[in-house]
Amino acid sequence: MPVYNSNRFLEESIQSVLQQSYKNIELIIVDDGSTDGSLQTAKQFEKFGVKIFSQNNKGASSARNKGLNLANGTYIQYIDADDLLDVDKINIQMQVLEKENTSIAFGDCINFKEQIYSDNTILNSHHCRYIQPKESPDNFIIKMNGGVSNLPAGMVEVHSWLCPKSIIELAGPWNETLTVDDDGEFFLRVILKANHVYYLPKSLTYYRKYSGNASLSNNFGRKNLTASIESLKSKADILLKSKSLLVYKKIMSDYFWQLAIRCYPNEYDLYKICEKEAIKILGRKELPKFYIGHKFIDFLANNLSWKLSRRLQYIKQKMR
Repeated sequence: MPVYNSNRFLEESIQSVLQQSYKNIELIIVDDGSTDGSLQTAKQFEKFGVKIFSQNNKGASSARNKGLNLANGTYIQYIDADDLLDVDKINIQMQVLEKENTSIAFGDCINFKEQIYSDNTILNSHHCRYIQPKESPDNFIIKMNGGVSNLPAGMVEVHSWLCPKSIIELAGPWNETLTVDDDGEFFLRVILKANHVYYLPKSLTYYRKYSGNASLSNNFGRKNLTASIESLKSKADILLKSKSLLVYKKIMSDYFWQLAIRCYPNEYDLYKICEKEAIKILGRKELPKFYIGHKFIDFLANNLSWKLSRRLQYIKQKMR
């Protein structure tokens, strides 16, 4: 568990791990230079066997790598300091993975704010409808990245996964140079090293929504757009080196086009970098279907000009 200034929610997150019905658990907390009392809160749980370490602020990926190096367990469960595990989460996944320790597993993740209710939104419900209980890595990657016609792309939250440590060691450590989508890049490598991906919807996790945990990947500032390009280049390199499948090329080309749209027109040089990468990967200029804004903007983008649509959006934002 990487921790950075998470004192507000830390105790609840720790309790969700300690209260697991699967009891053979080693909880390692790596404080990443917190200044809000998080380290002191974490140390209160040392009497329950929780192992506490601290380091200067180097980022969550560095903290996760340190925790992994210190871990004695055969399976690895990552969880951020503001999220929660359902009481049976690990137990449900272990029942499968103990029989097939060359595979990985994930479950449904529920979006919540202050409290967990039965009607909270399941974050991955829209794309897990077409995920089979047991998928090959290729099929899983294709389905989750919009490679199946008319089906949306999706994502799996970090703490939804349970993975054998041996597979993670084959995949390699977290990339500490990435500041955007480091989890997507890491788990792409992990998935590619697994024999199968198991979808176990009842192994629930909870993702806390609040203003302090807004995704960096949704930030349209130049710094984060540049970081998004670097992350996407890394993912494209990993995926296309694994197999030179046409569908993989189309997926990565589409991602670069989507990022190009986010860069245009305000960061024109970054737009040109994305455009160049998209064309290079696929070997031709093939635009995806655009989802830029509301229906009128999308209609303009797909039937007249996506650049015009983005300019209109840009003007509207400037007028606010």
